[in-house]
Amino acid sequence: MKKGFTITEFLIVIMVISALLGATTSRFKGMREEGNVAKAKGELRTLQVAVESYYIHNDAYPATGSAALETALASAVPNVINYVPADPFDAVNADYVYVRGGTNNKYYLIYSVGPQGNGSAAIVNDAIVETNAVSCIYVSNAGQDIAPLSEMKSVKGRIFFDKNASGIYDIGEDGLKGISIYLSPKMQTVKSDENGNFFFESLFPGDYEIFIDLNQLPVEYKLFFAEKLKIKLTGGQTIFDASFPLILKE
Repeated sequence: MKKGFTITEFLIVIMVISALLGATTSRFKGMREEGNVAKAKGELRTLQVAVESYYIHNDAYPATGSAALETALASAVPNVINYVPADPFDAVNADYVYVRGGTNNKYYLIYSVGPQGNGSAAIVNDAIVETNAVSCIYVSNAGQDIAPLSEMKSVKGRIFFDKNASGIYDIGEDGLKGISIYLSPKMQTVKSDENGNFFFESLFPGDYEIFIDLNQLPVEYKLFFAEKLKIKLTGGQTIFDASFPLILKE
């Protein structure tokens, strides 16, 4: 006679599946953002070619506004693209932003709000001025986008029992498995592996907070440091170490 799963076995299976889904979801979000960055850059370059072609044949750039740009491109000869695509990062699926300005309206700017959803730019004194440059993606004849968006970042860390209360991991100190770690403002979640290690991948430069689920810690332990770690990922970093040492409560 065949026996079914016991409750304990069933719960173990659920825990394993949950851990795998958490890691997969985090990586999928990062891959999706990378794909949208590539998509935005490609579409913006196509629009730039179309705008320059329009200028060659009309001796002027289209008037400000995505609607005006689309009208101009739709009737342009030759026709490079006849519409303005939607920005993949815009919360309401709005089109890329197009602006004409500068001395004698000789400059233009087309931009995406970028992965953080709050990037913007403007033409000021015949140059480009960005707001939240690490997110904004743009093309223009008044400047070049130099934000390191193509250089994705990673964060690694470890949750471990800090036996000597040094605040630093030493060989032989055990890690803690299955603890939920959260990253904001992206709100990604991963779980620590059998050695207490965790990873967040495909992150853009910017400010983040990392924290753990304190309810999952052994009752006799507490965090050595503050409950939340604040980190800043810059253009020169590929991995930032963010560990959580645990010490015994007094």
